[in-house]
Amino acid sequence: MEEKMIIQSYLIPDLSIENLDVPKELAEYRFDEGSVKREVEEIRLKNATIEAGEAVEAGDFIEIKVNGNSQRFPVTVGLGLLGKKTEQSFLGLRVGDTVIAMEQPFLGKEVAICAIKRRILPEFSDQMAIELGYQSVIDYQERRCEEMRSQVKRDCARTLVQQECLGKANRATLVPCGTELDDLIRDYQGINAELFRSRNMDPASVAPDELEQAFGIRTVADLNKKTADSAALNLKLAIIGQKVAMERGLAFGEAEYEQKICTLAKKYLMNEESVRKNTSFKTALVEEYVKLLFSEQIARTEAIMREVE
Repeated sequence: MEEKMIIQSYLIPDLSIENLDVPKELAEYRFDEGSVKREVEEIRLKNATIEAGEAVEAGDFIEIKVNGNSQRFPVTVGLGLLGKKTEQSFLGLRVGDTVIAMEQPFLGKEVAICAIKRRILPEFSDQMAIELGYQSVIDYQERRCEEMRSQVKRDCARTLVQQECLGKANRATLVPCGTELDDLIRDYQGINAELFRSRNMDPASVAPDELEQAFGIRTVADLNKKTADSAALNLKLAIIGQKVAMERGLAFGEAEYEQKICTLAKKYLMNEESVRKNTSFKTALVEEYVKLLFSEQIARTEAIMREVE
């Protein structure tokens, strides 16, 4: 790598990727075997049809009139919105039948059944599985179970890595070289300023609610602190990520820089020129090294999880 591509800052203690390894006893995850069954039920619900019912059953959608009023109220029998006793008395009734409500909100009033509708759930068939890209119901159940299991494992690994990396990096002391940290903060602040402009927001008069919606904080002072803290933490992580890149012989050149600008522009919903103006090569390098560090650690943690199994 050229000298201009190297991060000169360093950490005390000198952390490496080995220092961030997730302990084996923590590298466990739980997978709910019922997830596939619940997903199948959701698919059946999406494909359900609504048919008229003869007599009220639990779960039916009914329409009622109260005291002969012309206004109809929709009710799902079994949710208890009209009171459990009252809804229990609906069971077995037909259109035109009436009951006297025993609870609020219609206590003592005559309630008439005007319509009965029932959701009919289809069986989850091989044809449904084929339409979803699987060969059969069995193939769907087996593959979705494995797909979900893998996703849960990845999510768990990502969470563990973030906790481990952020925790240990935060406790390390950053010794910036020259203006590296200041330059990074300035670039991040420049992106913030562009975000304000792109949303027609004035930092001097923006309302706390607008700030919270756009940035997750309620004052400009909090935003500035959050920006500085993020820059310091990202620089720490990038120092470790740079070591990984050097060990792997990976380089970050002009093509990668342009790709990073494109990625950041999409992330911030800004045009590329605005991002490029506020993202120096070194800032893009920091972002790339942080990304490399996390992806490397996630892979290592997933490998530990396979051992734990």
